[in-house]
Amino acid sequence: MKRKARSKVMTFKSIEDADIENIHAHQNGDCRVELSEMLGFDETWAPMSVSQIKEKLDEKRKEARSAIFGLMSEAGEFVGITSFTSRWDPWCPRFEIIIWPESRRNGFGGKTARIMLDKTFDDHVANATSISIPEWSNVARKFAKSVGLKECGRMRRAGFRNGAFYDLICYDMTKREYLAIRKEAR
Repeated sequence: MKRKARSKVMTFKSIEDADIENIHAHQNGDCRVELSEMLGFDETWAPMSVSQIKEKLDEKRKEARSAIFGLMSEAGEFVGITSFTSRWDPWCPRFEIIIWPESRRNGFGGKTARIMLDKTFDDHVANATSISIPEWSNVARKFAKSVGLKECGRMRRAGFRNGAFYDLICYDMTKREYLAIRKEAR
């Protein structure tokens, strides 16, 4: 039985023009780096205009084997965005999740990650999935481990922040590991 991309905690929705102001507020504030990276805006330190965000969202939507969508709480609040891509390697797709800071610690990230893992392994040809997290993001690294991703490597000096280089820590999960976690959860 296939699971729907829906839970009693949150749902996925297409990002509409009415949502862009919310994304703009977060990119110009507390989620600048994360949103800039997700949208492919090279100057992650720089604020983006509403029209730049709209343009970058349109570019993302046109990428082959990729999707980007909003996350809605059960109460109808826009709590973040997520993206999925298998354009580089269909056997190892990647996904990203950004929960707005005011909505964190409510289970939205974990629920989204579990749904994305279900979609990756149940509805796709994936044999593995992987993510990269900046070494300075201890909360994101702890979160990755909490949903079953395992640290598998490091890209040294992959980014620059606050005048210093930082490493990206790589995490992955194989389909076999995913199936074992899902079986354990039943």
